[in-house]
Amino acid sequence: MLRAKMRTKELSVAADTPMMTELLGKSKEELKAFSAAMGEPAYRGAQIYHALYSERKFDMAQITNLPVALRERLSKEARIVRYGTCSRCHLAKKSWGRLLL
Repeated sequence: MLRAKMRTKELSVAADTPMMTELLGKSKEELKAFSAAMGEPAYRGAQIYHALYSERKFDMAQITNLPVALRERLSKEARIVRYGTCSRCHLAKKSWGRLLL
């Protein structure tokens, strides 16, 4: 019974935490819609798309064609997580793992 109460409490804490939007993997249209939903012009989504996929900038602070206030807001509300496979990350039992880059 105690475990059930602990799980419920953990779930309620997790429900209170705001979800961060993952930007990497979104299309240009999805990023435009995301920008519009944030109250920004849709072209900001195209700028984010260009920074991610053409310029390969994976840190909000590096996307300097966006206003500072927007970069700070994106740092709080969105994230850019890069996953990759690393050949040197050989795990026990000869299995391969995912490496967070």
